[in-house]
Amino acid sequence: MSDFYRTYYQLKLTLRTPLAVGSGATAATDNDVIVDSREKPLIPATAITGVLRSAIASLAETVSAQGIDGIPLDHALFGFIPTIALTDAQKLAPNNVTMPTGIRVYDACLEPGTSQAFFITTRDCVKLEKKVAVKGAKFDMQAVEPGAVFIGYLELLSGAYDAETKIEAALAALNRGDLRLGSKTTRGYGVVSVEAGKKTFGKVDDWLSKDDIRALDYEHVDLNQTSRATIITAKLRAVGGISIREYTTQVAPEGETAPDYMSLSLHDAGHTPVIPGTSWAGAFRDRFAEIAGETARDNLFGFVKTDKTDGRNEDVKKSDISFNESRIEGGTIKKTTRNSIDRFSGATKDGALYTEITSYFGTTELCITIRRPLSGEERFALAACLADLHEGLLPIGGLTSVGRGLFEIESLSMTGRDGALTENIDVCAIVNYIVGGDAQ
Repeated sequence: MSDFYRTYYQLKLTLRTPLAVGSGATAATDNDVIVDSREKPLIPATAITGVLRSAIASLAETVSAQGIDGIPLDHALFGFIPTIALTDAQKLAPNNVTMPTGIRVYDACLEPGTSQAFFITTRDCVKLEKKVAVKGAKFDMQAVEPGAVFIGYLELLSGAYDAETKIEAALAALNRGDLRLGSKTTRGYGVVSVEAGKKTFGKVDDWLSKDDIRALDYEHVDLNQTSRATIITAKLRAVGGISIREYTTQVAPEGETAPDYMSLSLHDAGHTPVIPGTSWAGAFRDRFAEIAGETARDNLFGFVKTDKTDGRNEDVKKSDISFNESRIEGGTIKKTTRNSIDRFSGATKDGALYTEITSYFGTTELCITIRRPLSGEERFALAACLADLHEGLLPIGGLTSVGRGLFEIESLSMTGRDGALTENIDVCAIVNYIVGGDAQ
């Protein structure tokens, strides 16, 4: 059969940041990650299909199929079934034509031999406005930690519509971070590195005699393509301690004191302290609003509207700016036990003894990804936020009133600029570098 066609892709997905793919269960937290029958996390096929289809839909390309011109490319590749009742006239519209899928996507399972418990962690979250917790906005969630490796597969059932090229372009976007998996993707979650292999069958006899798809001789696929997003990278040095807490209920060994809370850290060999993307986004979002106003803030950082009092017609807008999680390297971990002191009497408060494990000093990297061109006002406000961070006016995390969460920028780079700002770091240099020399 000369018209036979099957192409398989083997995908090795390595988490560069935490992954939050919820199962809908709330047994351990308010949002548990999805796991397989062995209690190991996995990336469901629906999550992978969703991001790939979204990338292809964004191309806004159409094709001819079933004798009809103008069918959306994502419908032709991934299939389409109308979800609402249509009139006879509406059924004839190209974007309403029922299409069979041309792609099968398989769940991505944790790489064989990986420990099942090592990669699942619990994170405490709370929405803050001007460093004050919003009532009723406290929750915890599970996430799969960076470093976890998943293996998944794609199967193309047809080579029509230049399917291989389109899928590989979408995989390249996933590899470079333009596409992300799961939830909280604009707050640092779901960034993966992708290694892909491809095997094509052009004869049905060869396909029928193939080995298990896990054992095929895959040919490497080059996914290294330049991102079209603007990426700002700041190398930072911590000035003092950072207090982003991971509350614990562990029992200490005999003779030791268990911490009441400790710095949020990865569950790797060194328990590397981290600053989640949610903390960066929250701090920058509030300061951006102070500089540019709430409307400009919502246009860039997105919003979810819970009422209709502000006159806006839309209920939600996805953020156009993303903040990656930052790992703190080379710092010092210190354990302290202390009392809370009454400010008026100077005496210790009854029952206010607590133990904290905190990270001090060290270096880290802040990576900000912007998916659309910024206006001059937006560029200036974002530059001012970075300048405030450098000057200690924009602390990160908790206990900022006692000197925690301060950073200095050691170097700064941005795609689209010739070279990087690596010396003479000050407020004017930062603003002029980000704005492009137009700051006054």
